[in-house]
Order: sequence, then structure tokens, then C-alpha cells
Amino acid sequence: MASPLQFKTFFTLKTLKKLVGPILSWFKFPLIEYGIASDTSSTKPATRFIYGGHGIDRGRFWAKRILGDHYVEIRRSSKWAWQVKPRVKELQKECIYLLVETSKLNSFFFDSMGGFNVPLWFQLGLHASLGEEKLKEHSFRLRADIPRLIRKHDLSYEISHSLEDFYYFVENMHVPFIRGRHDDVAFIWPIEDIKKIFLESDLVFITKGGKRIAGVFLHCTGNMATMRFAGVLDNNIEHLNSGAVSAFYYFSLIHSIHKKMEVFNFGGSSPFLRDGLTYFKLSFRPFVFSNDLLPNHKSKLFFFQDSPVFEEFAKGNGFLHEPENGVFSKIIFIDSNDLGSEKALRSKLTTFDCDGVADTTIMVRGNMEAAINAVTVALDGKKVSFRPIAELFNPV
Repeated sequence: MASPLQFKTFFTLKTLKKLVGPILSWFKFPLIEYGIASDTSSTKPATRFIYGGHGIDRGRFWAKRILGDHYVEIRRSSKWAWQVKPRVKELQKECIYLLVETSKLNSFFFDSMGGFNVPLWFQLGLHASLGEEKLKEHSFRLRADIPRLIRKHDLSYEISHSLEDFYYFVENMHVPFIRGRHDDVAFIWPIEDIKKIFLESDLVFITKGGKRIAGVFLHCTGNMATMRFAGVLDNNIEHLNSGAVSAFYYFSLIHSIHKKMEVFNFGGSSPFLRDGLTYFKLSFRPFVFSNDLLPNHKSKLFFFQDSPVFEEFAKGNGFLHEPENGVFSKIIFIDSNDLGSEKALRSKLTTFDCDGVADTTIMVRGNMEAAINAVTVALDGKKVSFRPIAELFNPV
């Protein structure tokens, strides 16, 4: 039988571990190295991207968005925060990107390396309190594109709070849709956690000719309605082509207006502006605001060298970063040798416009003067900053 002293020591160590463990986890975390399967420079792909953070699924999520569908995991290790920079230095001839998830506890280890404070995700919203007609004046997609789809495919919506409908939705709409969108990086919440959100939400079903083909939760708290847990029946391409995704955004917004919500929240969005649904949401001309679920958790994104791999990533892309808490800035890449027409360039630069972004920096590959002249004309003198793309890369 354990003595009181042994028991007290055991209890103290156990309690200490519980208290200190979560703090230490921000100083030591998995470091995962990724390459591209199509790299043929050697039998083993070179390390192109390093992810440091606690979400193994998130590591794959970022790798897919940065390297594309053909990413492969090369190596996984566990490193202290101060060991990350030396590891990157070892791989400096190969490594193009590093993304480290940071908090107030460990960010000072990476601040001296430069880089960009990128949100794990950010949120996009519309002022539902303005009403349907005012919002339609603000967005061509709301005014014409989606209503045309809705009429063409006889789409409508209905609301449910039925548990039977909840289980049907999760199994037949949500899970197939998420797996279809994200493949091997799909993350499905535990059913009981989804159920907790459902019990505080309206389940918005999209119908086509009276048949339910898609759905989403509209979770209302305070004066904000937030979209959660979307789904399309069997992830069927016919339903997707019928405008099911556009419809659940549109009808969720309309329903939030009817509920007299002040803000309609599109939900979490990737900081990469060309990333699927982020690109789509931006066409509503929303405003951007900080992620309020993990307000102190950020990601630090570093670029180390130019290369054909980076050039492919930058083509037509851009991202949001937070130089200060709650202040967003936008980075867009352009190539002076591939500017296109004035109209095409204007479209490329303004597609990413949204309220709440303090400034825009254009990273220029090629001739700076030619880029400045073309952008100034395309944007009709709107103020933006220009930097040569070489300044993007951080020496290790």
C-alpha cells in the first residue's frame, strides 16, 4: 500500500503534468516535412514545405494548398521551438516554405525570422441588417448570378429541427461532401459534437423541385448567424452543377435576414485567396474579421527561395495576413511578363477586394516599372504598395 508521502508525490506530479503539459506543447511539437511526388530530381522527393503544429490533419491541409494534390509526407519528427530554424537551415537548398502554428507563448522564437502572420482561418461576413435589396446592390452574384441559377433549377429552401433529419443530413450530405472536397485531408467532427451545434441551429435544406439535395446549419448566437457543417446529397455532381452550394449560401443569408440578424457569417475561410470556397465567398463583396474561436492562435508563414514550384503557387494567388491583431493586409503576386489585358488585370486585382483589409501589397516578378504602370491604369490610381518579389524571401 502506498504511503501518504508516495501518494502525495504521485498526485503532485500528475497535477503538475496536467498543468504544465499544455504549455510545454506549444514549445515542442511535430515537425512534418513534405515534398512533391512529381519531383524527379532524385528517387526521394526534396523537402519543399515544412509544417510545425499540433494538427496532423492540418499539416496535410496546408500541404495540399501549398504544394497541390501531389504532395507526399517525407519525414516526421518532434522539435522544440528553438530547433526549427536550425532544421530549416539544414534544408535551405530544398525548402521553399515553412508554416508554424504559434501562440503568445512561442511566437518570439520565430519573430526574428520575419515571415507573415497568417490566420489559421479568418471569417467573412455581410451586414444582414442592411436587408436583401441593399445587399443585392452591393454584389452582382447576389443580384443576378445566384437568383438565375435558383430559377433555372427550381431551387428553394426549408427549415428543420428534426433529429431524424439531422442524422440523415450528416450521413448522406455532410460526410460525402467533406470527403469529396478534401479527400485525404478531410476532417469529420464526432457526431455528438455536430449534434450540439445542431441543437442550437436551424437546419437549412435546399430543395430542387421539392427534393432535398443539400443543407447547412445556420447557427445563431447573439446578433450573428454563422454557417456551419454544409453538405450536398451524396456529393452528387449533378446537384453541385445545379447550384446547390450557391443556394445554401444565398438562402442562409435570406433566412438570417428574416431572423433579423445583424451579421451573416460565411464561416471559417482559408487565408489563400484562390482557395476554392474562399474565392467564391469573396465574390459576395464581404467584410473580413478575425477568427474568434482561436483568437490567440496564428500561423507564421515563411518563404525561403524562388523556384518553379513557388512560381506555380504564386500564379494568380494571394493571401491575407495580420501584421497586427485584427488588422488585415493583402498580398497579391503578379508577373510583368504576364499581365494580360487591362480588363483582365483589373479583374484579377479587384476579385479579392473586401472591406476590413487595410492595405494591399503587390509582389512583382520582372519589370517593376511596367507592373506599376499597368496596375495604376487598371486600378484607376487606387493606392497600393509594390515590392519586388525577391523581398518576399527570408534568408535563414
